[in-house]
Amino acid sequence: MSQIINDLYTVPSSKIKDVSNETQNLLSYEKEGVTKTVGFIGTDAKMNNNSLHSNSYDLTGSKISIDGTSIKILLKVKSTKNEKAKPLSLNSQFGLLGGGK
Repeated sequence: MSQIINDLYTVPSSKIKDVSNETQNLLSYEKEGVTKTVGFIGTDAKMNNNSLHSNSYDLTGSKISIDGTSIKILLKVKSTKNEKAKPLSLNSQFGLLGGGK
């Protein structure tokens, strides 16, 4: 979650778009002239098609969204190695820079 927050924190809200569909929950944004993506595809957290975690965790049901000038992240973490481990659910919301160009 910290990698996502660190990368998006300084991006103006006007440069972020929700590009989610039935199989992926993604935001697209422009930073330093480069278009990037971040979000969740299946069981994985992804940033520019690179996995942000190990396969020891299943992130199914996790979501990222933009709401005005805020980013909301719901992170659902389930261990794939320990059946006795209880799933964890974390909510985070942070503000973005205003409109910007």
